[in-house]
Amino acid sequence: MKTKLFFSLVLVLSLFLVVDNTLAQGANFVANAKLTISFKGRTAICTTNQDGQFAISLSDTSQTFKNINEQIASVDVSLPKTFNKKVTTTKLYIKLKKEKAPYYEFVLGYKIRNANNQDVELVIEEINSIKASGKNKPIRRTKGDPKKIGDKYMGQVAHF
Repeated sequence: MKTKLFFSLVLVLSLFLVVDNTLAQGANFVANAKLTISFKGRTAICTTNQDGQFAISLSDTSQTFKNINEQIASVDVSLPKTFNKKVTTTKLYIKLKKEKAPYYEFVLGYKIRNANNQDVELVIEEINSIKASGKNKPIRRTKGDPKKIGDKYMGQVAHF
């Protein structure tokens, strides 16, 4: 009896990890969303790529993080016409940390809130590594590479 209970718990935990890992790999990303990002009184516009990715580039971090280790940016999301799910809010917030400055990469995705799969919550997850798993191939090449803010990435990067 104890063995059966143990295996049932392992099965439930495994299913939870698989579902949670699916979102982390970008299975529920939002492509071609227009983002209006506000940060320290300035505004920039960018669009998510086909994998829901976008980036923020800060030009001068010396004053941005002078006496503080983290700042908040607000993001207003305009969903593409092809996105057919009901969203509770399109205003999100991102933490920008001093140690990761001046370039940040994110994925815009969604989490399903109910059983009919139509009511969703938008989420923004940070891409933490150059070698991301699944479909999330990072925009940047290497940290500090000036080429990353180049022609084909311009629409996906919000410059401040």
